Amino acid sequence: MATDRTHSGVHRLAVVGVGMMGGSLALAARERADVDDVVGFDSDSSALDEALTRGIITEAACSAAEAAAYADLVVVSTPVRSIPSLVEECAASDPRPRLITDMGSTKSAIMGNLSPQARSLFIGGHPMCGAADSGVKYARPDLFDGAAYFLCTTGNAFPKLFAMLQQFLVDLGAKPTHIDPEAHDQIVAVVSHLPHVLANALMTHAGAFTAGGKRALQWVGASFTDLTRVAGANPTMWRDIFLENSEALAVSLRSISAELREFSDALASGNARAVTESIDSAGAYR
Repeated sequence: MATDRTHSGVHRLAVVGVGMMGGSLALAARERADVDDVVGFDSDSSALDEALTRGIITEAACSAAEAAAYADLVVVSTPVRSIPSLVEECAASDPRPRLITDMGSTKSAIMGNLSPQARSLFIGGHPMCGAADSGVKYARPDLFDGAAYFLCTTGNAFPKLFAMLQQFLVDLGAKPTHIDPEAHDQIVAVVSHLPHVLANALMTHAGAFTAGGKRALQWVGASFTDLTRVAGANPTMWRDIFLENSEALAVSLRSISAELREFSDALASGNARAVTESIDSAGAYR
């Protein structure tokens, strides 16, 4: 059945980094956004071969620059500390792509490290979705359904290119929203990065805890497993995310530490009212 949906203008897409996230975007682009060609590049040749075999991409490139040449849109989906150099490589390709974006979960450091030429072609992006499993074999086209998708402009890219990217993301099923890079980093520090730190701390604490000759981990229930679902996730990736967003994350950690101390003091003093208010406040926000 024909539709009246406006085409984003992305006919040739390049995906640099075809893991679970990049692979899912490539699949969604082919199935939902009427993209004609998806060129992929990954430093892991086996991942690239699998993406090509599964039809996630239509072509494999030997470098990020080769993938970016002639592209309407380049999406860099790699660990955050590798993104600036890959954006620079893509921006220097011949011919240059129309637009470059990324999927990194930090924005200020990435955007602050770009050259003027790269900034003129770049709009930062971050989808608020994901999965516990990594690798292109877990890619799926519905990953972005209903997901918030942050976009951070440099002020250099043409408005029509921002509109192109926005429509492309809508076609994938996402909900794009514009945000300042610093505000983005502060928000994700609270709702994304801090939960990983807390899950790691709780898991380490419980893992080492014994009483009466029994290990605490032998007796965990659903509340513990829910809270620690992301504990230990991809150490290299999350190390870099924590370090790239260290300032905002440190502020959040100091704030949550203060709240924990207040709760501890309320317990020590038998302050039932303060304990109840803490629970009520959490319940109201939930």
